[in-house]
Amino acid sequence: MTTQLVAGFQAKARAVADARASSLLAAFLTACGSGSSGTDGSGAFEPASEPGDAGELVVEAVPSPSSPGGRTPYLASAPDGRVWMSWIEPSGDDGHSLRVSSWLDPAEAGAGRRDASGWSTPMEVVRSTELFVNWADFSLVLAGPAGRLWVHWLERGGSHVYDYHVKLTSSGDGGATWSPPLTLHDDLSPTEHGFVSAVALRGHPEGSPTEGVAGFAWLDGRRMAVDEGGAPADPEMTIRFRRVRASGTLADDPLLPEPEDLLDSRTCECCQTDMAQTPEGLVVAYRNRDEDEYRDINLVRQTGGRWEEPRPVHEDGWRFEGCPVNGPSVATSAGRTAVLWFTAPEGRPQVRLASSEDSGRSFSPPTRVDGGDPVGRVELVGGSDGSFLAIWIERTSSGEGELRARLVGTDDRLGPTTALSSVSGGRASGFPRAALAADGSVLAAWADPDGTGSVRVARISYGASRAGRPTRAEDAEGSPTQDDEGG
Repeated sequence: MTTQLVAGFQAKARAVADARASSLLAAFLTACGSGSSGTDGSGAFEPASEPGDAGELVVEAVPSPSSPGGRTPYLASAPDGRVWMSWIEPSGDDGHSLRVSSWLDPAEAGAGRRDASGWSTPMEVVRSTELFVNWADFSLVLAGPAGRLWVHWLERGGSHVYDYHVKLTSSGDGGATWSPPLTLHDDLSPTEHGFVSAVALRGHPEGSPTEGVAGFAWLDGRRMAVDEGGAPADPEMTIRFRRVRASGTLADDPLLPEPEDLLDSRTCECCQTDMAQTPEGLVVAYRNRDEDEYRDINLVRQTGGRWEEPRPVHEDGWRFEGCPVNGPSVATSAGRTAVLWFTAPEGRPQVRLASSEDSGRSFSPPTRVDGGDPVGRVELVGGSDGSFLAIWIERTSSGEGELRARLVGTDDRLGPTTALSSVSGGRASGFPRAALAADGSVLAAWADPDGTGSVRVARISYGASRAGRPTRAEDAEGSPTQDDEGG
């Protein structure tokens, strides 16, 4: 097997898949625009449900810690009440820098390494010219007990553009020092490895207070490696899982990976995965791909330390011969579990939500949350009372994109839709990410494609608007923006 064969086959296959998916998706998103906020999942337009116990949202712009050119933000809640953000920005040496910062409400932050907006001084995790920086496959930060942090990034393998691997590091001192990086997966073939999701887990009860354990799921392309004839022996993307343990606080303490688990041997090739901890165990959500090219959302549960067989959250019947690059989001709230996802059966684009009262064993019929013409790119955050906040990108009548949010109550009834900001409907806006803050508000972040170029951040809370505060994140004076760039 030669590097040329690998590069040629993989690049051609990915280019063909990308072109076919983009063409198909653009075709029905342009041609189809009917939809509703109804709860039957159909394409017929209906008015939104009455708010029920889900209320109106108040949106407040928050200054971003990112420098100009920042992109691919990711947010994570910490047990101590902080919200951590990771992002990538240009490093000035033809490379990129992966950075992290934590946020506290300025009223609660007090003294310390924070500016008036509540952000701590950004810390660099890694700087390299070999980072794989992509609008849809991005780094994450994960915050566990006792200040334990986990961060992953994607590193180029060198054979061709879609040869990259997942690198993982951890900090036991709040980001001051980092462990030597670990390659998350055992496989080192020149194929794709990415679209990572993660959950912080409890350490061993007899371990040290600073010991950390986390579970990671990722898409793994090892079966797409070419054979001697220049074609993949088994051209299927897989999804895998492993636990990783961090045993100490010293910068040279290695990470200790446990054996890998294969969760599904055939998945969509480039849709994000997501993971959550339910009362019964872990759940991983991802987009399936069956032999007939139906791409419904699957959920796989771990109970009693064993993984069950994957099951569809709902059989949408969306047949699509290409990857839509539009993964699901899963979250928990007061014992409830919910999944938010994009789908387009019969060419009707929709964002749907289904909830579970039994840790993902079964789900309610899906509720449609979008406004009629969604792009997707969903994010779901669970509150503390059984409700959820759904975030997605909608295409407006002018053809532009708009970042929207709405509450989903404990009975899956929908609150009013709130426009957070104008965004690009293309790749430049990336995927919005969000996390729950200590006071019950939600911090949201996205790459904004308008202006100087940076990560945008907003704080979303419930109830009437506070006097003097903007109701759209883009209305704040001096709010940073980003120019429209794809790829």
